[in-house]
Amino acid sequence: MKVFPRTVVAPRPGCASPRLEVLAVRSIEQVEAEMSNAEERGLVVRPSRFGHGETLRLLTAAIAHHGATLFAVIDHAANAAEVDLELPPTAVVIFGNPAVGTPLMRGEPDLALDLPSRVLVREDATGMVEVVYLDPARLAERHGLESNQVKGLVGLTAIVDEALGSR
Repeated sequence: MKVFPRTVVAPRPGCASPRLEVLAVRSIEQVEAEMSNAEERGLVVRPSRFGHGETLRLLTAAIAHHGATLFAVIDHAANAAEVDLELPPTAVVIFGNPAVGTPLMRGEPDLALDLPSRVLVREDATGMVEVVYLDPARLAERHGLESNQVKGLVGLTAIVDEALGSR
């Protein structure tokens, strides 16, 4: 089984020599199973090569660059800490473009349950940062949108592509 370990080299307290620590590993099979499960639920999971904070910064910059409105960033890890609970870095970025979303919601009012767009930026136990969002095609299918209406929803993918350096 092939694994992807994350290693940290850091000096032990009171010791000048570094130590090697394996925090967690995920096998290829585990990663593939997680991706398949996400697809079944209509989610897109994209790895980030950046840390959690940098990924959030790049995402909010891409949102601004595309002319969308940033409505909120919900820091679930900070909220958990306020009640003495632990959660790895986990934040939801809520954004949208009323000029795009409003006409869609006029035609399909239930779409308001899924708009504005939400993107989850999370760090797993291995330190890997992932960006997760609802698949725009599945969202369009769920709400019975026409192909010409889907264009407004796929802007989400362009924003994530820019943030992750995939453009």
